[in-house]
Amino acid sequence: MNTGNSCDAVMASQTASEFKKSFICAGDQLHEAMLGSPLSVLVYAFGVLLVMGLVHRASSGSRRKSGKKE
Repeated sequence: MNTGNSCDAVMASQTASEFKKSFICAGDQLHEAMLGSPLSVLVYAFGVLLVMGLVHRASSGSRRKSGKKE
């Protein structure tokens, strides 16, 4: 079973550039921070509900009665 992360794998690589190594390791650190914080789940749920509400509001038609235009 492989227990290492992608940062360890790319750091062992001789052909990867320094930019690629720092980018992959930063992504791994961000992933670990997201898994360890319950706040990220709440922010994600709020974002989903916000987008769902905006889509619902945009898809519902005008509720005004069509009256005579002057």
